[in-house]
Amino acid sequence: MSAAACCSTACHVCVHHHTETPMTTTNPWAGDHVGRDFTGTRLETDCPCEKAACGLVRADRIRPDCLVHAAARSMRQSHPTRNCPAASA
Repeated sequence: MSAAACCSTACHVCVHHHTETPMTTTNPWAGDHVGRDFTGTRLETDCPCEKAACGLVRADRIRPDCLVHAAARSMRQSHPTRNCPAASA
């Protein structure tokens, strides 16, 4: 089986072929407030993660047991902490 055939597009390291450098576990959104929906905070309302004043989740505080954020491949909205709209309200 070729590496292309056995690896999914989400895979950064093929466990069968070991042809790529392992992906780091650093959160790419660390320092931001993030949300899984395009607008609003509906998905964040009941999750266990720590929220910022704007209602979005603090990316550096995502809990490993959170079904909404822990295994998320993408966030659909975000802003840096310094640009939080709740800070200027």
